[in-house]
Amino acid sequence: MGLTLLAYATGDIRLHTKTESLDILATRMRYGHAWAIGEKPDPPVVVEDSGESPLVRLKRGTFVKIQLSSKTRPRRLSRLAAEPTVWPLILRTRTAIGQVVLDEEEHSQFITRLQVTDSEGRENMYSVEGTVFS
Repeated sequence: MGLTLLAYATGDIRLHTKTESLDILATRMRYGHAWAIGEKPDPPVVVEDSGESPLVRLKRGTFVKIQLSSKTRPRRLSRLAAEPTVWPLILRTRTAIGQVVLDEEEHSQFITRLQVTDSEGRENMYSVEGTVFS
């Protein structure tokens, strides 16, 4: 559900993944929101993302970048969180990044890096660390 919401509520989404046994798989979908609200008659398609991937120097990982459309609501994410430092908390409480499984065996550690760009073009980088349980 979350990925579908991202894809059809945004104007542009880039998804890259890399595992130890799989080279980088990089995809991109544009105009999902425009199609969803009836502005574009043709459904968006997922195509290969030819842009450079930030996963090149890593053994494995996942990269997601979204660009909101001019029609996305709320118009400003600052209505959800006025201070950029709140976004790591939003990720922990509103996404699978913050999943808590009790009485399970630890499987692996992860680090999520979040880059928030405000309306004036200032970029802030945050890290959220966690554990995946099996």
